[in-house]
Amino acid sequence: SSLALTLPPCEMLLGGWDPGVYLHTAASIANHGSLQIPADDMARLPAELHPDLVVEIAGWQHPFPGLFPLPNGRLSPQFMHLYPSLMALAYSIGGIQGAWMLNPLLNGVAILLMFWFASKILGPGWGLASALLLAVNPAQVWQAKFGTAEILGQILLMAASGILIHFFRNPRKLVSAALSGFLFGLAFFTRYDAILFIAPMILLVIALNPERENRRAVAAFLLALAAVGLHATVHMTLVAPCYRPLPGLVFPLL
Repeated sequence: SSLALTLPPCEMLLGGWDPGVYLHTAASIANHGSLQIPADDMARLPAELHPDLVVEIAGWQHPFPGLFPLPNGRLSPQFMHLYPSLMALAYSIGGIQGAWMLNPLLNGVAILLMFWFASKILGPGWGLASALLLAVNPAQVWQAKFGTAEILGQILLMAASGILIHFFRNPRKLVSAALSGFLFGLAFFTRYDAILFIAPMILLVIALNPERENRRAVAAFLLALAAVGLHATVHMTLVAPCYRPLPGLVFPLL
């Protein structure tokens, strides 16, 4: 029933805005097996024409905001790349229309997760009310129609938080601790500003588990989170190098 509010999805094709960048990245993964988008025609243009075809943002010159040219004649897409990797799977199944349908389908998962998450805390009655309120929330409906990573990030943060609650109630559960940390790491790999949510969760896990017998579970949480976080950091450095200047916009907020 959530599809009734989220169809048709936003049909954004052009690069330069988040949905277009994600779609082009997904298409490149599906068609070429690479995050870097082929742009040989741009590389072959005479140097004197480049100023007429690019814009400059923060010292970077690029044809579209979010798609940065590399010396190898390819474009390095901006943003983290877990979401467009999932979108690439949808693209492989249903083409552009399949990619656009990803978020409306993920929205249904988010609503079910809200029911599960709220039910763990307040009971099934409040869980149902929370799910219904989320389903009709205008901001939620907007994001579900828009081809960006917010819905996937929401799913991962809710799932990680719900499993973390289970860990708090059973602090010796190593699997729950590790799975929660892993999902928080995937949330960071989806949106790097998830660090604003993850950092307090790290402090909370450490503060609420001072007992010696719980240290193994805390270590499992931190190691799982660190493994994915390290992978994301290496990814930003080597796979999507032009993304590195932007974390400065978020980390000072901590």
